Amino acid sequence: MPAPQSAQIKVLALASFQQLGTGGMEFLDIITASIAQGWTKWALGLSWGNLTLTGAGVGAWSGVGVGGKISGSDFELPAVNFQKNSPENKKLVEGLASALPKAFTMWTNSFQFAGLQFVGASTATPTAPGTFTVANIPVPMIAAGTGQAPSAQPMKLADAWAMKLTSPTFDLNNPKSQTKKFIGAISGAIEQAFDTIWLTGAQATGGQGSGPATPGGIVAGVASLPGGKIV
Repeated sequence: MPAPQSAQIKVLALASFQQLGTGGMEFLDIITASIAQGWTKWALGLSWGNLTLTGAGVGAWSGVGVGGKISGSDFELPAVNFQKNSPENKKLVEGLASALPKAFTMWTNSFQFAGLQFVGASTATPTAPGTFTVANIPVPMIAAGTGQAPSAQPMKLADAWAMKLTSPTFDLNNPKSQTKKFIGAISGAIEQAFDTIWLTGAQATGGQGSGPATPGGIVAGVASLPGGKIV
């Protein structure tokens, strides 16, 4: 599952903020489409590897991988076009385009695999060493390990976005201003989509490992190969 769809993000945003006029709904339609497009590109570019493998087996081999690293490009918010390309819309997009990459990169950099299952074969015998070749059992990312998702980060996405919306274009301290609630709804939708749609639907797959095994097919501390994907 490369990314949540724009309609899914939109529904989550509208669940907490429904006071939208025509301009607000147009912005929501366009920005959620851009988010979904950028999310797909970001997710498809992710790869992982370098887990520490341990396990054993004569003939059939099984074990687990821990640690590792996820690599990929920064999240990029694609360009958007509005019927009314106002200074407010321009600043809103620029603010989100600045905040999103930091939030997604923090998750990527902090993620650690925990107990990822690998299976395969070993040429070792009970008394002689050999080699092993394995691949991981695909598993949803929510069960593959842990990382700081945007919803769990010290700097909330809405706060990072709000920091870019300065006066005189915006006055977020004005009690009558709906902008803070609006960006909070979109940010919350992104965070919720990350936790409940993407992490549960995207799977770690394609991980491989090979190397020497001691008698009994015992492997302790061999690094998995890079090149696993998240699909």
